[in-house]
Formats: sequence, structure tokens, C-alpha cells
Amino acid sequence: MYLQLDGYLLRHPLLHSLQPMIKDRPTHLLADHAYSHRPTPPYALEWGAVPELACASIMDLGGIQPVMGAMVKAAGGLITDRPSEREIALFRERRTAFQMISVVASVAAVRQREGAFAVTPIALSLFPASKRGEVTMVSVDSVAALLGGEDFGVFEPGYVGYDFFSGEWSAYGPLGLIASGKGFLDEVGIVINTYFLATEFDPDDVLTMHMGMPTEKLEAKYCKRRRELLFQLFQRVEARRIWGVETPIELFLVQELARHGLHPSIQMLIMADGNTYPSARLHCLFDQPHLLGSRKPAPALNGSDHLDARRRTIWIGSHDLIHRRMPMPYRLSTLSGSNGVQSNLEFRHAPELITEADLYFPEQRVAVFCDGSHHERRKQQLKDESINKRLVELGIRPVRVPGRLINSDLNAAGRMVIQAVTATTRPA
Repeated sequence: MYLQLDGYLLRHPLLHSLQPMIKDRPTHLLADHAYSHRPTPPYALEWGAVPELACASIMDLGGIQPVMGAMVKAAGGLITDRPSEREIALFRERRTAFQMISVVASVAAVRQREGAFAVTPIALSLFPASKRGEVTMVSVDSVAALLGGEDFGVFEPGYVGYDFFSGEWSAYGPLGLIASGKGFLDEVGIVINTYFLATEFDPDDVLTMHMGMPTEKLEAKYCKRRRELLFQLFQRVEARRIWGVETPIELFLVQELARHGLHPSIQMLIMADGNTYPSARLHCLFDQPHLLGSRKPAPALNGSDHLDARRRTIWIGSHDLIHRRMPMPYRLSTLSGSNGVQSNLEFRHAPELITEADLYFPEQRVAVFCDGSHHERRKQQLKDESINKRLVELGIRPVRVPGRLINSDLNAAGRMVIQAVTATTRPA
């Protein structure tokens, strides 16, 4: 089958076999038989590796998005994933079309846990449904039919041959049917949420979940950036990254470290006062990070989540929004009011920002940088030296791993990091 919206199992029409998408994998990894053979689903996602803000930003995605005041009025105050008859009539009158968007988790490290394979997310991305290489547009009647189907939200969909750097893919369907066997785990894309993006909406009519930011200005900036990231129409078939590793060399180094039982935080911002914050594409441009203080991540309901169909309720303003399928293992009380996700904003443009580490070991205070070829230029080298000096003054050990070394001798690249982490491990 070739219709992504109509069939549960399809293969990309331009591909005749499930060929690897990410190229030039290190021979050091390929020599490990387990590396090129995926475990059999089900998979349990270890959400603790994902920044809380990234989780919070996608937890209410489902049904028609963005949620608008006009929808609430038409529905009589209760919004569910499946649009009501009055909502359908509203969008028919407006002649609104929709794009079907999947929230996809890409994963890497795996271990067995409670009858399932626990996998660690390394990236979150948005990916549009497509047909013959073009983004698919559907009517509100098609949306209602899909969301009202007995199988929608019950079978566990995903991609194989999914390259979250480019958005190329090989097959889509139930993970239990397509994910096991020969292939790379990082090319499995687990669909954790699906929503239908309206092609037209009034930004001033969009309702959002209050995040408990310290100021109204910051709250407004967060909402604006979230709208630009999650509700901007796709013009072509591509992956839109929310969070995660940014280059293949980072991916390969993460995989090598995982083989040795090391699981660093990904993309961490390091501030002048020594505090660190997870980085995501929710640029709030907050210029006073000292107001935030240090907060621990929100407690999970469970250590992992088995992607089963479930029903949860969250509040948006005074309106009740019911989702069939919401695998975010966070209590809502930790995502609003005084317990907001204030510690996980992005301060990329704040004056107190020193740098962004590709990988970070918080306990050992080791910052790892996967340096591409541009770091070989003298001007960049001087900048890197200055950053290294400031990090050392804060008690953070910088480790700069050349990208060429990762590609040519991953074992040696991994040893550089392992030796630094081992040397700085604090005694129990």
C-alpha cells in the first residue's frame, strides 16, 4: 500500500528495500552484531533523558491543532481528539484543510526491562504524512473519520529507515510488524503522538496550556516560539527537530558511549554561573536566568512508558481537553503554576551563556564537544580556547573530540571521553 493515511502498512514508493538511511557509519560499531539488529517490540521509552520543557510542549498535541477558542465555543466547552459535529461544521464552513503530523521519537541505547526493551530517546521530531513525495492535505471529514476509527490510537505506529536528520524513511506501520530484525535501532521512529494541523487559524484565538513561567513576557515568548515550531505548516516532506543530537558524529559517539554504560545528557547550555540547562528549539530568549534557580526534573509517573493507548485529561484555561493517547509520563501539577518547567528554558541568546555542549555528564561535570572541520580554523580555535578556559574556571572539564577522529577511529574517540569521565568521577 502507498497511502500513508489509509493503510496501516506501507512502503515508500521510491524505495524497493529497507536500505540504511544514515550513511558512513563507523566500522567499529558495525562490527557489533547487536548494533545492526533491532530488538523485537514492544519498546519502553525512557523519558528521563528528554528535557522536561520538550515533554511539556508536546503533551497536549492530539486531535485538531492548534486548539482555538472558536472550537471550544462550537464544542460547548469540551474538546476531544475527535471533533464534534459542530466543530466539523465550523471547519467545513471555513473550508479548512489539515496536515497530519506525527511526533516521532528516535532512540538508541537499549536494555531489557519488565518484559520490554527500554530504549533511550536521542531526538524528537515532527514529520508530516505524505503521498508520492508531497505533504498530504485532508479535509475535516477525513480527520473525523480517522480519529473516529477503532484502530486509530490503538495500534502502535512507527517508521523504519527513518532518518531524523533529513526526514527520509522506508516504511510506516505497526512497530510490532516492521521494527524487529535486521536494521539500526536509531532508524526506528516511534510515533508518540499524532495531530492534525489546520492550514488556517487566527493566532490570537489559539489557546495554550499555562506553563507557569516567572513573567508574562517570558510566557508570551514561549507561546510564540512553540506556535512557530509546532504549528507552522510543512511546505515539503522533512523532519523538523524539536530536541536531540544534531549531527551523525554526535549520534555515533553517543552510541559508542552507551556500549560502555555511559549515557550523557544531550545538548546542554552552560551559563557563566556554572548552572546548566537543557537545550531545545523552544527559544524563549530569556535574559535573566538567575531568576530561575535550580529545579529538579518533574517526577515521572513510571520510569518508562509502554506507548499503550490511554485516556488522560489536561486543562487549557477553563476548558477540558481529552486525549486518547498521551504517553508523557509527567504529572500535570508539575507543569503549571508555581511548579512550572522554568529550569528548562533555552537561553541561547542570553549574555550569561558561555557555550552549548553537545554532550554533558552532570555528576562528573564533563562537557563534550564534537568538533567539525570548521573548528580547525585559527579564529575558531582561539574562540574554543577561550571557552575551555572559562569552563575550567567553573570546575567543568572540556573534552573536544574531532569529528574526523569519530569517523576514522570511534574507539579512540570514545576513550577520550571515557578517560575524562573516569578521571573526574567523584568518590562515593
